Amino acid sequence: MISPQRIAIQTALQSKCNYLVGAVLTDGKKKILAKACNKTNSHPKGSGIFSTAHSEMNCLFKYLRLNNQKIRGHLYVARVSKTLRFGLARPCPDCWRLLQSVGIKQVVYTSPEGWRKEMVV
Repeated sequence: MISPQRIAIQTALQSKCNYLVGAVLTDGKKKILAKACNKTNSHPKGSGIFSTAHSEMNCLFKYLRLNNQKIRGHLYVARVSKTLRFGLARPCPDCWRLLQSVGIKQVVYTSPEGWRKEMVV
């Protein structure tokens, strides 16, 4: 079985953005519920660094479109360079609020030093 962390890395590598970020939602027991990478936003006002849709939001919205319930699972987020070095992938404040509102219990994300875990309060 492939780990959620590995799937998050593979998903990040599918991104066409400057920063490669992937997210994987699990049920808390490592069953994959959804996955998504960050994508270029097609909104006409989007430009520069503000023109991407975050992988966390894409992943959660993908799940919520098909399931109308609180998730209570874990989210794994990976940011990698094209040379496969980890970058900091801690969710931004907007993504963090979304994690809280849908019931995510824990987020696991990359940092330059490796993987970090945080409980979502």
